[in-house]
Amino acid sequence: MDAFGHDVRVAGEFYARLLLPVAIGGAALILRLGPARPVRRSVWLAHGGFVLLVVAVLGTTADTHGSATIRPGQTVELAGHSVTNEGVTVEPGPRPGTESVVASLVVDGSRLRPTLTGYPERGGVLAETATDRGVVHDVQVVLVRADDAGRALVEVRGRPATNLVWLAAVLIALGSALALGRTRPTAAEGCDEPVSPPVAR
Repeated sequence: MDAFGHDVRVAGEFYARLLLPVAIGGAALILRLGPARPVRRSVWLAHGGFVLLVVAVLGTTADTHGSATIRPGQTVELAGHSVTNEGVTVEPGPRPGTESVVASLVVDGSRLRPTLTGYPERGGVLAETATDRGVVHDVQVVLVRADDAGRALVEVRGRPATNLVWLAAVLIALGSALALGRTRPTAAEGCDEPVSPPVAR
């Protein structure tokens, strides 16, 4: 929401596409300008991973959200994604004695099947989210409810930069492991302190 009270939404994919080149360029610059010693390069690698982690976390806060009731065969635009309802079916649930209501959806060309599963022994219904995982952008779809006519109320949420968080964690772990491995003294290196000559008696 802006200063005038208007509801303004910016697609999370915009932030992901903007921040990813910046993070990669910044990490490359750090490695390029860092000292030539191997231990220093590994430290810069870990630091670059930390910078990428900060950028990725900021990117994940710019997610988008939308919900709508979709008729069978209808296509709507939700949170910047094209969603088509291909129908709703009732199928056996994951446990004996349970049933699942399954919505067959096509989201940006990918087929997703969010479900609602009823558990009679618990007296409740559990929603299972369907996720379309991309390189820098994930799309999550939740089935809220459906009726006998095949109409489905779905919620779509776009989460940018999710996988960049894992990439940053890998870079930090790799840089830390290289730094620890390079800084261990070896027998050939010996001790840096001068050894005093023996005193004659």
